[in-house]
Amino acid sequence: MNLDTELKEPGVKIESANDATKITVPWFNYRNLVFPFLFLIVIIVIGSQIFSPKEQISTSATLIAMLIFAASLYQVSILILNKTEVKMNRNELSVFHQPLPWLGCKKLPAFNIDSFYYEQSMDMLSQYIQIFGNARQRRNQMPNFIYPVYARMKDGNFLKICAPGKESDAIHVADMLNAKLNETGKGYERAY
Repeated sequence: MNLDTELKEPGVKIESANDATKITVPWFNYRNLVFPFLFLIVIIVIGSQIFSPKEQISTSATLIAMLIFAASLYQVSILILNKTEVKMNRNELSVFHQPLPWLGCKKLPAFNIDSFYYEQSMDMLSQYIQIFGNARQRRNQMPNFIYPVYARMKDGNFLKICAPGKESDAIHVADMLNAKLNETGKGYERAY
């Protein structure tokens, strides 16, 4: 039996079979277009300096500019293309970020995991406005929240697994992973 579930967040997909659950969460979020846009501006500015200099630039400055250009281009590509794929069976939890390599890929034995839970936190742009914005911006800007799902380990540590964009999706993802972990559906936990 294969149950495919399309959640409220565009692209979040859960596939469940008798022996495994697979969750796919895209990184691209239409609400957070600001950062890819800023990275594209950085790419254009730095690229124009590298590839059509009006005056002679030192080799080290050119190298630094090229590294920033490459890192910015890679970051934009990751934000647009990557997805997190979480696979859980009775023996193991695996987390992969693909198609472009990124940190945080892991394989964990299921017996080391105590439970799964999610948290509500503000996205980076909302945090920036709350810290550096003026009073009018802080009043008028409704914060955007993200809902990362974490694995609580038996030794007390926790590891971020994925970050669906909606609370209902995070509840469902944590619940499905807890159900697969315990095969009883212990349910989700909410932390603030």
